[in-house]
Amino acid sequence: MRATTLLLALLPFLATAQHCGYCGAGLIAIHAHAEGDPELVAGLRITLLDSAGVPAMHHSDNPYGDFDRNDLRTASWEQRLPWKGRSDRRFPFAGDTYVLVVPVGLLRTGWSVLVQDMDQDAPRFREQVVPLRSYDCHPLCGRAEDEVYEPRSGHPEFTPIDVILRP
Repeated sequence: MRATTLLLALLPFLATAQHCGYCGAGLIAIHAHAEGDPELVAGLRITLLDSAGVPAMHHSDNPYGDFDRNDLRTASWEQRLPWKGRSDRRFPFAGDTYVLVVPVGLLRTGWSVLVQDMDQDAPRFREQVVPLRSYDCHPLCGRAEDEVYEPRSGHPEFTPIDVILRP
């Protein structure tokens, strides 16, 4: 009887257990390119900003990291996933973009990204603040390794945020 009661008490927690490494996570992807050139510009620093225009924080005191190029794989990443026979990209459907993984539903009204050219000699492009919308964060659960992002009901198709850089 006690075992049955315990099982019934734990059932809601068991039913909502995480089934992949990206449950509750979403992807923000940025395609930043020079005006008239579709190639992604390397050497950019892209930072997620909250509605106050300061770097967004998680757990109230840690800023989210900057966006990374979708083809960058850290040593810890390579140890977690078997890369043989896979795309060179962490998220194949995202193509050549800058990406950041955040909790789904994180983006609020007034949030944005700051795009900065980090060329040490002389920046090639002006700094830009680009507004974000809630649907710019695409759920990753069950889709992280897909070549094509299949939208589910209530979610838009995957489209990276297009940022045109100007001198």
